Amino acid sequence: MQIIEVLDRKMLPEEIMDGNDIDGLLDGIPPNTQINMPKIYGFEELATATEFFSNAHLLGEGALGQVFKATLDGNDVVIKRLKRIRPENTLKEMKFLGRVRHRNLVKVIGYCSEGANRVLISEFVPNRTLTYHLHGKYILDWSKRINIAIHSAKGLEYLHKDCRPKILHGYLKTNNILLDADFEPKIADFGLYDFLPDRFFSTRISTGSLFYADIDEQKVSEKSDVYFFGIILLELISGREYIVNGFPIFSWAENLIKQALDNGEYTNLVDSRLQEEYDREEMLRMIYCVAASVYKPSRFRPSISKIVQVLEGMIPWSVIWGENDNAFLNSRSTL
Repeated sequence: MQIIEVLDRKMLPEEIMDGNDIDGLLDGIPPNTQINMPKIYGFEELATATEFFSNAHLLGEGALGQVFKATLDGNDVVIKRLKRIRPENTLKEMKFLGRVRHRNLVKVIGYCSEGANRVLISEFVPNRTLTYHLHGKYILDWSKRINIAIHSAKGLEYLHKDCRPKILHGYLKTNNILLDADFEPKIADFGLYDFLPDRFFSTRISTGSLFYADIDEQKVSEKSDVYFFGIILLELISGREYIVNGFPIFSWAENLIKQALDNGEYTNLVDSRLQEEYDREEMLRMIYCVAASVYKPSRFRPSISKIVQVLEGMIPWSVIWGENDNAFLNSRSTL
């Protein structure tokens, strides 16, 4: 297995939002508009709510910073204290993210920008992460898996297609797809790539964590978001984590994907815990979406809108994977 270390160029905030005028977007909001406007919190109020960011309130810590649970205004919330501080444009970014609303995106309800402190406050989603349910003791049935796939894709589609300027995720993985009490998915941490450490795409074997990178893109883009989403689909199909017997999941799955597309045989690819209780047509559609998202070079990769349509059966998979596209399998480098 070839390991590639990518020292990715940090993108400017306007590149993350993929627009040229974030100032103009915010200036265009009427001054008295209250709809979808995030609330401004004081740092002292947040410190008090978390008992000065104590371990008793700590939910976890990642590349973006520490995450705490607290109660504000009578509601359970998540308080994310961002590690990386970029003073320029940070306030406008947080305001912009706070205006994004979609049923499959975690709602940012407020922010704090005082001195060196940058904090985002979002809704609390009670049913943990997709990682917890997919790779833990719980067995997600197929109806939940296909629903999570379709509605996560719709959340990502909203970021790419309906936000102005469009928002790129840059950090999509099973751990930041949260599930509500009805197992409806909500994507978290969208638009926050600029707060990640400079060496985000570096492989970190010594700590046991390997951040997968789209080696065709090596930068954040719509195409890299689709690639990462394809990896999530592969985990939903197989029930396996990103590293399988020391290899990235896309390396483990490549021959199995080819076999599935050649002759329709995919028993060894699918999570055995499902005990073959799944819709075969839905499964095959998802496999084609994985093939087109992960194994095609970025310039041929479909948009997330096309992935949504294939997953829902609105268009045939031949739209995203042609009869000659099997040549892309076993012909690309791996991480």
